[in-house]
Amino acid sequence: MFPPAAVSIFRSAPHGSPRNELPAVVTGVEDRGLVQRVSLEVAGQRIQADVTPSAMRELGIAPGDRIVAVVKATQVALHPVA
Repeated sequence: MFPPAAVSIFRSAPHGSPRNELPAVVTGVEDRGLVQRVSLEVAGQRIQADVTPSAMRELGIAPGDRIVAVVKATQVALHPVA
């Protein structure tokens, strides 16, 4: 598990320390004031990313776009399935 704030989005795979790169499709965008909640589909699963409005404008992200979602490994928590 990881919070939406732990997810970064890019038009193409970034270079650097992030290693959890997930090809994704944008399925929706919700305005939450200080952040935009971006809904993503990754390998048939839904995840969300919180992105600043300025980042959204810069990236030009819209529903249907193919992007790369990146989650820092330090932000992932593992929980046993009950």
